[in-house]
Amino acid sequence: DFKVAGTAQGITSIQMDIKVEGLDLQIVKEAMAQAREGRLHILGEMSKALAQPRTDLSPFAPRIVTMNISPEKIGDLIGPKGKTIRGIQEETGAEITVDDAGLVTIAAVGGEAMERARQMIQALTAEPIIGDTYEGTVKSTTAFGAFVEIMPGTEGLVHISELKHGRTEKTEDVVKKGDRVKVKLLERDERGRLRLSMKALTPKPEGDQSSSSGGGEGHLAGVGAENEGGSEGSEGGSSDRGERPRRPRSGSRGGSGGRSRG
Repeated sequence: DFKVAGTAQGITSIQMDIKVEGLDLQIVKEAMAQAREGRLHILGEMSKALAQPRTDLSPFAPRIVTMNISPEKIGDLIGPKGKTIRGIQEETGAEITVDDAGLVTIAAVGGEAMERARQMIQALTAEPIIGDTYEGTVKSTTAFGAFVEIMPGTEGLVHISELKHGRTEKTEDVVKKGDRVKVKLLERDERGRLRLSMKALTPKPEGDQSSSSGGGEGHLAGVGAENEGGSEGSEGGSSDRGERPRRPRSGSRGGSGGRSRG
């Protein structure tokens, strides 16, 4: 049993099994010559079908990819009783597993299915990055601004002064519930609330003397002030999951004093 493998440039491996004590050198030379002739013939036939190696796998080839997510986001990926992860698998056809350390394994037949599953997982588990631009949906409007969902389950506030340059009388004059808007993430406060801006993505009109997306603490504090009730535990504000503030109770302190105008 004598096997020779290699390329057009030379031999890469040899395997030989024999039951005799040795071989004559002439036999080895003849075997090597025959192996070379056969190898070059096979390589020639292969090049007729494919002139050079593919730079990527076939779109229909099975593949596996791994990605890491924060262990705190595992619950978001799995969902209640596994509903979320099952939904991704049903939509994409990929098989998805995740371990306790946050290592996600995606197995799919075809690159398109795998990439779609990866994007869906990333959208569920990604952390918003300060300074990045997002396209989101206006979930609700209030007297002090609009809440925009920039990722699944993640909302932030566009303060009324950050909707556009110049003075805005009513939030609904600029945006309404359901609108798709582009926003820039300006900051995340100590309570995890996201401060967004539409104004920061548009050129400042000539002669406009207003500050450029400043006073972030005042904007977010204003939300809390308008929603701070008179009794203990009635404090509003959004959580790090983008929860909208509660509406102020009757007799709450602050009134509209927390509102600022752009």
